Amino acid sequence: MIPELLVYLLKVNGALLLFVAVYYTLLRQLTFHTLNRWYLVGAILFSALYPLVDIEELWMQPAVFDNELLVWRSSWTTTQAANSPTVDYASWLLALYWVGVALASGRLLLQGISLYRLHHVSHPDTSGLAFRHVPRAVTPFSFWQNIYVNPEQHSATELQAILLHEQVHVRQWHTLDVLLGQVQRVFCWFNPAAWLLQRAMQENLEFIADRAVLQTGHLDSRAYQYSLVRLSTLAQGPALVTPFTFHPLKSRIKMMNSQKTPLLQVARYFLAAPLAAALLLGSCTQAEKELAVQPSTTAAQHTLDNALYFVDGVQSTKEAVEQLTQDPNAVATMNVLKGEQATSQFGKAAAAGVIVITTKANENSAAVVAFNKQFSPTMNTADALILIDGKEANEATLKQLPASSIKEMKVLRGAAAEQQYGARARNGVILVTTGAAGLGKLNQLYDHNGVIGITNKKC
Repeated sequence: MIPELLVYLLKVNGALLLFVAVYYTLLRQLTFHTLNRWYLVGAILFSALYPLVDIEELWMQPAVFDNELLVWRSSWTTTQAANSPTVDYASWLLALYWVGVALASGRLLLQGISLYRLHHVSHPDTSGLAFRHVPRAVTPFSFWQNIYVNPEQHSATELQAILLHEQVHVRQWHTLDVLLGQVQRVFCWFNPAAWLLQRAMQENLEFIADRAVLQTGHLDSRAYQYSLVRLSTLAQGPALVTPFTFHPLKSRIKMMNSQKTPLLQVARYFLAAPLAAALLLGSCTQAEKELAVQPSTTAAQHTLDNALYFVDGVQSTKEAVEQLTQDPNAVATMNVLKGEQATSQFGKAAAAGVIVITTKANENSAAVVAFNKQFSPTMNTADALILIDGKEANEATLKQLPASSIKEMKVLRGAAAEQQYGARARNGVILVTTGAAGLGKLNQLYDHNGVIGITNKKC
């Protein structure tokens, strides 16, 4: 079985791939930079959260069944030969994943330390301008609410352009976007889409700042672009920041000189809605759908805990039965009586049901045969509705199921059966779930007024 974490990671990274493909194909060339910012942030948050949401809960209410439903979960497990070990590839993949997360986290931590050291050697500017003075050559950048620059490297006009640009990053809290992109890259380090998305976020933030600077009218467009080219040769700051120059400059200069996108092109963003809807619907598995109409495991367990148990005609306990069923070859037949069928023969003490087990060692005993004939009637279920893993099947198919395939069986009769499955279920419903654990070779299954019989014969 695939671990839940691995399934979650596949869903998250698959969504990231789709959102990044939409961005680079349809949205990146648009001048709606603020919309692009929220699209990219939303893509990360949606991808991380949608696998955790079950949208069926918004409109589906669990069906309420009457007391004619009894659940029996097998505690028998199959064993593998010692000379045929299996490799747990899923565990190895998860181990490799966490190694990658650790390395990416270490890289991010080193970048944070580098930024802290740079902050420690800088000091607030004494000329009255809102920035921190860095005493060494570095590309101007901002982080959180601070701007870092060495004013001795720049002319007055160039310093004005730098401060105008970085103040946009500070006012609009662009550091939050950068940190979000860095974190998603740590946990999705193996996905190229995570790296492309983080780069797209930083590039788009520069588009926003460049446009805001030019809209002030304080700087000439050509002079501003020339400053970008000249400062691109300086040493880069830490990766956690929003630098004044971000490579490649070609895309920034091209965007500054491009025509404003017509408002009609906003319609492209609506393509993300059906993509998000498809991902949400795709995350609803068949197993989750079945859980919406089945009684809780707690209720089923309560029923089994309070049932009466008989082994070879002698009343026993649930613990003794569980110990006995550890060896599936020891059991010949198992019958479960529920509802009126149970109380009419065993009294009020059988209100939670009766489980009758016959061992192979005593199946031919006269006393056991007499007991089973009286209290464990078996009836033909050819007319019952049989569902195996949600698909309709016939009695012959049910009898041919392999020994290791049956994990769980449920019997539903009466009004509850017809309410859930229609007129086809008037003779009862037998629900079978296959899995790694089994009840042994299933040769016969009987159901009549709440009776289910299981015969386990060695083939």
